[in-house]
Amino acid sequence: MVIPVRIRVKTPDAPGLLLKSLAAMRRTVATMADLVQQEDQAPEPKLEDSREWMELRDLILAALRPYPEALEAVARAMRKTEGAGQATTDSPILRDTVPP
Repeated sequence: MVIPVRIRVKTPDAPGLLLKSLAAMRRTVATMADLVQQEDQAPEPKLEDSREWMELRDLILAALRPYPEALEAVARAMRKTEGAGQATTDSPILRDTVPP
């Protein structure tokens, strides 16, 4: 992308000042491009790895304890959804409810 810039400076060192300014802007743009590239390469966070999800999951499972059939159905669905990740087996309720 090209951004046209028109600068009018009335000093004896105008060309030198302009070149120094352009060099600084170029470094800034290069740094910004590096940051954007790093952000694009960062791994996407997974819901099942978040502390908030683990707490919510355990609350849901605990609330279903009085209803064993519902607890088992929800626990099986959570196991399928979360996949084979370590986060699934971190829940003592889930571990005790549905065998792997």
